[in-house]
Parts: sequence; structure tokens; C-alpha cells
Amino acid sequence: MPSKRECLECLDRDEFVSEIRSSGRSEIYARQMNRYIDEFLRFCLCKYGRDCLSEVSRKQLEEFARKVADSIITPTTYNPAKKTTTPIRSDTAVVKIRAVINWYEWLERTGKIEKNPAEGLVAAELLRQGDRSQGRKSCS
Repeated sequence: MPSKRECLECLDRDEFVSEIRSSGRSEIYARQMNRYIDEFLRFCLCKYGRDCLSEVSRKQLEEFARKVADSIITPTTYNPAKKTTTPIRSDTAVVKIRAVINWYEWLERTGKIEKNPAEGLVAAELLRQGDRSQGRKSCS
């Protein structure tokens, strides 16, 4: 497997990122999308032993969201009146998951996949589900 700084080969991701660049979005945004989709591809390769571009299921997207939620360093706030600590979810996690959802929307729109497994998914809701999950396993 390539190093973390070297992206896995994926022509569909490259085409998606190229379209982002040509739409006038910033280079920083295009690089983020490239990196976040690569993180998803690595997750699929590590967990399932394959790139799961056309075979990915909704369950696998939810598992990726849990992994992202687990990997974000979450600061907390303390409520002295209630004596409780509440996690503050990082916006980075939402952006990472949203990148994969956008990519799957693009894959379906361009005819590269027949059915979008991310259809109807909302990144923030996936993270809330991840927060409630127990027994999470990380694959880095």
C-alpha cells in the first residue's frame, strides 16, 4: 500500500477532483477532497481488502463515518450546573464524510455507478450515529 502522503490510484477520484478544479473552486478545497476520498479508499482497502468504489454499501459508508468520528480529537465543554462533559464535534469530520457523499453523487450523475449508496445520507447525522455506537474498531 502506498504511504499516507501518496494517494492510492483511482482514476474516478482524479476525474472528480479535476472537475472541482475546473469549476473554479480553490486548490486547497480540491486537495482536501482528494485527500478525504483517498482516506475513504484506504479504509475500504484495509477493511475489505479491495477498492470498493462500485461495490460499496450504505453500511460501509456508515462504518467509515464511525471511523472518522473516532479519529477526530474531540474537545469537550464542561457544564458545572449539570456536572456533565459534552463533546464538541469537529467540522473536519463532517467535511470528510461530505466529500465521500459528494463523490458518490458525482459517480452516479456521471454514470460511473448505477446506484448511489450514499443517497439520502447526511454527514452530521452519520456522525451523531457514530457518537452513539459502541465497540468501534479502527483501521489505520
